[in-house]
Amino acid sequence: MNKNYTLKNLFDISYHKVLLTGANGQLGMEICEALLDLGAEVYAIDKTLSNIEKIETKKLKKFKLDITNKGELEGLFTFLKKKNMNLTALINNAAVSFFSPFKKRTDYELDYTYNVNIKAPIKLIQNFLKLKHQLKEHRKIINIASIYGNVSPNFSIYEKKDRRNSEIYGASKAALIQLTKYFSTMSKKEKILVNAIAPGGIFNIKSPQSKSFIKKYSSLCPLKRLANTREMIGIIIYLLSESSSYTNGQTIMIDGGYSSW
Repeated sequence: MNKNYTLKNLFDISYHKVLLTGANGQLGMEICEALLDLGAEVYAIDKTLSNIEKIETKKLKKFKLDITNKGELEGLFTFLKKKNMNLTALINNAAVSFFSPFKKRTDYELDYTYNVNIKAPIKLIQNFLKLKHQLKEHRKIINIASIYGNVSPNFSIYEKKDRRNSEIYGASKAALIQLTKYFSTMSKKEKILVNAIAPGGIFNIKSPQSKSFIKKYSSLCPLKRLANTREMIGIIIYLLSESSSYTNGQTIMIDGGYSSW
């Protein structure tokens, strides 16, 4: 990488080889396409690749696997080692949530949320750190958290049929924020920078939130609206680039000011 100080070099991410989980979802697709547009290589992981399959470029490598499956995950990293694919960045984007009432929360819902949202990122980071790399700069880890790892949902904005964020989802995102701080302390030894972003409510294109929810949520947000996925991209580019060389252990809220009240 050219170390001459120019804005173009400062925000360059074309040298990155990024492992991206949850790549087939709404936010994952947005991240994937943005990274590819800026010249990075993307190693896309998801249980289904129906959306990702539509993208054809040599810079995109697609892996259909379940990150909660120990064998499949270990198989992926064994493959990456054999092929000398020296990853330079990891984005833990995959997540699940359940919307059933707390009083009806099942062991399966608790266990699956934990396995996807907490255990899998830990195992991914563990394996990522074992990979050899040739970067002189820091490798980057970005965890996709949520405002609900920092604040509780405001239940006054939900109608009876609205999808309510679960207690275990918020707890798992709070855990991811703590893991971000924990792993950031290894920056000197492991030559990594670990940060997170915490998106606010994002408009769901395929399964829109109810008009009532959108109106009430917007009334509690200084920007008076839900976010779009593209509004998460700028901060991810910043965190991947050398412009964030002194940003470490931070969780950056991208919530339109929702958590400022």
